[in-house]
Amino acid sequence: MKDMSGADITDPAGNPGFPGFDGMPAKVSLAYVAQMQEAGVPITFAYISDAHDNHDLRRASGPGESDYVAALHAYDQAFGAFFDRLAADGINKSNTLFVFTSDENDHFAGGTSTDGTWSHTFCNVSGGQTCPANQIGEVTQNINALLPNTYTPPIFDMHFDSAPTVYVAKPTAAPPTAAQIREFERKLAAARGIDPYVDPSSPRDVMLFMADTVGEKALHMVNADPRRTPDFTYFANPDYFLTTTNTACPIGDPPSSKVATCVDYHFAWSHGDATDDIGRTWLGLVGPGVQNLGRTSATWSDHADTRPTMLALLGLKDSYEPDGAVLADFLQTAAVSRDLRAHHESLVRLHKVYKDIAAPFGPFAHDTLVASTHAIASGSPSDDSHYTSVENSIASLTSQRDTLEAQMRTALTNATFGGPTASEQELKDMIARGRHLLDQASALAANS
Repeated sequence: MKDMSGADITDPAGNPGFPGFDGMPAKVSLAYVAQMQEAGVPITFAYISDAHDNHDLRRASGPGESDYVAALHAYDQAFGAFFDRLAADGINKSNTLFVFTSDENDHFAGGTSTDGTWSHTFCNVSGGQTCPANQIGEVTQNINALLPNTYTPPIFDMHFDSAPTVYVAKPTAAPPTAAQIREFERKLAAARGIDPYVDPSSPRDVMLFMADTVGEKALHMVNADPRRTPDFTYFANPDYFLTTTNTACPIGDPPSSKVATCVDYHFAWSHGDATDDIGRTWLGLVGPGVQNLGRTSATWSDHADTRPTMLALLGLKDSYEPDGAVLADFLQTAAVSRDLRAHHESLVRLHKVYKDIAAPFGPFAHDTLVASTHAIASGSPSDDSHYTSVENSIASLTSQRDTLEAQMRTALTNATFGGPTASEQELKDMIARGRHLLDQASALAANS
């Protein structure tokens, strides 16, 4: 198997074969897609490794850095060769749907550089080291060191991340009380630390947002298995990478020199957090039935909308009701169903309100997350009434949202793929109820 440049595809040891997760640059992934298309596989999916990590040196690259620029140029060349190869096979946008997207955007953790050079070194923040202006790397932080020295938290585990999910151990013999978990939440909500990219001398808030199980349900983070639902999620400043242990700074130092806060240049692009630079990404569609709109931000969408849009264009349908809805504004009139054409304006408005109340990065989710954050940080062991009141309000709004969301989802799905269609009045009623729900969530955030 050869890549788009004609070289043999090998694993990191040089053996012919699948190269693994971080060995999938555009020239490799696109070669697999091209060969499958040429072999008659009608629907092909592929992952392309990110361009901002140097997978040979096993470290991050910064904006404007020469190896990053070279990687992007190589990706451009690979895509050009890919489209030329498919065109020679008779596979092009007139007969094939192409969909490109990013699974997420990343936040760059680093300083500033005027010439694209970055300091690929460790920086010992705990030791008082001054990081260079062009430092690159996530601020690796032991979350235990953010807690007061006199406080002992309940036993817990967490997923290491800039927005870790936290699971409190609940042994049968002596599980922690709800009050003890609340005190743990309050202590972490008040945590402050040094972010050398913001202020190298003064501690700042580490946490941006917090959600416990009530807030997580509003964010669609609760599932059928209660053991997989975190006790709370700690959305930190995305410059941070939070762990439960100290870090060797630099790697190879003896255990005695491990520190709580260290900038590690190997990793500089964080994701999974609740910030716009991470949540705002892109989707590209080209093929039969797709309008030629160029670049546009006029329609709010998220990943859940991609699949139903693809199915509508391909004349297919799922055996289940999807969470997303077709992006009708991106499609030519002939590519959408008769019901979508008949109620186009109302369904487009319904789709917008549906995303507003349902999407994890929509305004309902944001406002309930703001309210959750304020509530979790509030109170004391002797008086937690404000927390209880806000949590009850979030739970009530989420219950109303879930009911309305299901009704909207059915209406949008049936209008696209067939089934009992909602009347114009029913569509307008759902839109009005959704807007009222958004107003309530906004008011809760403002008054929490």
